[in-house]
Amino acid sequence: GGIFAPIIDIRGGDTNFGDVVIGKYKERTFTVKNLGTADLGQGIFNIVGPFYCVSPISPLDGKCHYNLTAGSEIVITIRFAPIVRGLASGAVSLSGVPLGKFFVTVNGIPPTVKFIEK
Repeated sequence: GGIFAPIIDIRGGDTNFGDVVIGKYKERTFTVKNLGTADLGQGIFNIVGPFYCVSPISPLDGKCHYNLTAGSEIVITIRFAPIVRGLASGAVSLSGVPLGKFFVTVNGIPPTVKFIEK
C-alpha cells in the first residue's frame, strides 16, 4: 500500500517582514497547499507572536479558518503592526497539523522625524 497523508506546502511572501514603522502595518500573503492524497480537514490558523491573520477571517469568531481537502489550497494574509521597536518573531501553524507551521520575523522601527531649520 501507499502512504495516504496530507502534505503541507507553504509558499508565497517573504517570511521576514523587514522594517515596519511603529503605528503602521505590513502584510504578507502565503499560500498553504495540501499536496497529499488525504484530506486535512478543517481547523484554524494559530498565530504566536505580535502577528495576526486578516484574511480569510471569519465574522463569527475573528479567526482564520481552513478546510484543506486533498490537493486544495488556501491563501492567507498575515499582518504585523508594531507597537514597540525592535525585533519580533512569531509562528503560524495549522491547528490540525502541529508540524504544518512557518515562522515570521519583523523589526519594528520608530517613525523618522526630520528637523528643518528656519
